[in-house]
Amino acid sequence: MAFSATFPSIQFLITSYLAILISGNLISNLRPGCPKRCGDIKIAYPFGIRDRCFLPGFEVTCNQSIPLLTNSQLQILEISPGQLRVDSTPFISTCHHLPNSSCQTHALIYLPRPYTFPAGSNKFIVVGCDVWVTIFQGDLAGSSCYSACRARENIVNGSCTGNGCCEMELTMDSNSLFMFLTAGNESSVSYGRSAYGFVAEDRSYNFSESDLREFNRNTIMKLEWAVGEGICSRAKESNSYFCGENSHCIESNRRYGYLCDCLPGYEGNPYLNGVHGCQDVNKGRRNHSSAPEAICENRVHSFVCASPDGSVGNCSQHGTGFNKGSQPSRAILG
Repeated sequence: MAFSATFPSIQFLITSYLAILISGNLISNLRPGCPKRCGDIKIAYPFGIRDRCFLPGFEVTCNQSIPLLTNSQLQILEISPGQLRVDSTPFISTCHHLPNSSCQTHALIYLPRPYTFPAGSNKFIVVGCDVWVTIFQGDLAGSSCYSACRARENIVNGSCTGNGCCEMELTMDSNSLFMFLTAGNESSVSYGRSAYGFVAEDRSYNFSESDLREFNRNTIMKLEWAVGEGICSRAKESNSYFCGENSHCIESNRRYGYLCDCLPGYEGNPYLNGVHGCQDVNKGRRNHSSAPEAICENRVHSFVCASPDGSVGNCSQHGTGFNKGSQPSRAILG
């Protein structure tokens, strides 16, 4: 049986990740002048490009204005809180076979911490004729789908239900995916003798009949990330708590790690301190609107000011001021 199979060596993605316990001093040791962009992509801590600009596992290489996760082929398309969109095109598995023969191929995608495949956000998609594929996620039993091309009228653009294309949702939060693909003898000559398997973000790929003749697509997949090793309550008691000043800890959707977010009334990078961290968005308006003696507290999109204890009067900067009395005043400003 003659066959030819090509597939990427996917021992991820990031070849090594050091699970190091790092003290909170790492934030204060952040070097000045860390690059904030690579090409059109914003790079914000805990991601970073130079030494002392990132947490372990979040290093980015800027190669001719193209951001890559260091030691990988993964091109970063977007970084958002707890999520990462990457170009998965380099990891498309391809299986070619000769007439009256079949081919087989397999691939392993392994994501070391801090990255995982989020449940329900990606699909494994197969394009080809007479193709079986089985995937295994973590400890789950295998899932399979089959794509045929027996009747041309059954192949519909935009449909990936088993005619020219089939797909399976990745239903588990996991850091690994194993794929086994077999293309059989019934492949249509008019559509060629190639099959393709890849991970793609849900709704990012739209099947076209022309993909059966020549697959020339860029594919995108979504990953999740988190900082730290444990849940919030444990992280706060450890020497490796990564949330900065004026921020709070948020449990991630995974079995380990957490995210940080600025407190209400603050904006900025919740993983940093000082001027680069969470800043009081009401400070300028508060200084302009309230009397100097007023005691003010942040709220979402506003702030509350009260007169000092034992005083009465108007909290507004343009009010009557404060006098000694028994009823303090309180006002919502901003």
